[in-house]
Amino acid sequence: MGKTLDALRHLQELELKLGDLIREEESKRRQIRMLERQLQKNNQELEDQQNTIRHHEVEIHSLELDISSREETIQKHRVALNTTKTNKDYAAVLSTINTEKADTSKLENRVLELMSVKDSLQSACDEKTAGRDKIQERQAHAEAKLKAYLERTHEQRVELTHQRKEASQALPPTVMNTFDRAAERLEGEALAMIRKVNPKRDEYVCEGCNMSVTLETINSLRTRDEVVLCNSCGRILFLAD
Repeated sequence: MGKTLDALRHLQELELKLGDLIREEESKRRQIRMLERQLQKNNQELEDQQNTIRHHEVEIHSLELDISSREETIQKHRVALNTTKTNKDYAAVLSTINTEKADTSKLENRVLELMSVKDSLQSACDEKTAGRDKIQERQAHAEAKLKAYLERTHEQRVELTHQRKEASQALPPTVMNTFDRAAERLEGEALAMIRKVNPKRDEYVCEGCNMSVTLETINSLRTRDEVVLCNSCGRILFLAD
């Protein structure tokens, strides 16, 4: 194997190690983002429930004022009932009292209904608040894990980045462009080894995609130190040592 492919294999080793570090970091950041979305959703639902509770409280207060006003009116009608002089006036005042009582009873039932809904919403709010506390606790734990991971791998990442820079500078720009494009598209796995599938026949495949590789490609790699791409997956091919 020529110097170019040797250098590319070394570069890929560094690329994969860096990629592992970056993917682990991204996994931890993704966990934090997921918890942030959960917290945002929880807070929005909690706010909506609290707004509904406040709306019910306002309505309950308004109904209670109406009930109080009607009770005062009923009391006044009772006083007037004692001062009526005819049966007709007595019956009219009594009918008004009964009507006010019926309306007051409806309002009281509505208040009880709203209070029941309010209690259910308050229980749901309490659960949301407890859930929010748990999410925040998990979020703080995830952020602490990310911080510890970044601190633990900082020197390794710096060293790998430095080595990768040195390794890339030793390669021609055209080769690096080919490597970078393949590495970006294939999550760092820019190279693939050629494997002989039958010891008795000249049949070869790319280990990256398991597709066949021509004898022309094999001969080219045996005789020249150059970059040859797999026709199927686009990886840079190399022969086994």
